[in-house]
Amino acid sequence: MADYRHRINAWLSEGAQQNATHMLLVFDAYGDDEFPLFVHPGLGVARVLATLVSEVQVPVYCFSYRTCLEAQLEALLSMRSSVAHLQSPPPPLTVSGTQPDVVLPAPHATTNTAFNSTSESTFEPVI
Repeated sequence: MADYRHRINAWLSEGAQQNATHMLLVFDAYGDDEFPLFVHPGLGVARVLATLVSEVQVPVYCFSYRTCLEAQLEALLSMRSSVAHLQSPPPPLTVSGTQPDVVLPAPHATTNTAFNSTSESTFEPVI
């Protein structure tokens, strides 16, 4: 878990150096690994989410640089440890904000979800 924490912290630092507003942690089913996507001012989280390949690349968590990153990292680590026994891709996320709650599809889901690119949404894991 310490290696995972170090990797996420390195990505968070990279995003801060790029003046990102958010960092999306994305699970790639083909590579069976996670990678960061940085959201820069003017883009919006929804626009960056639209670049993902549905059913293959699944957003796992969204860090906001406007709030305490350490608390967000602890929440992610807690979520990971609670689902580690499942041996499956991460659970879907709930997007909440100014619009009604929307659940992002889990891997291999067949539905597409539209997002409002102007909203300032936050992400909370569904466990």
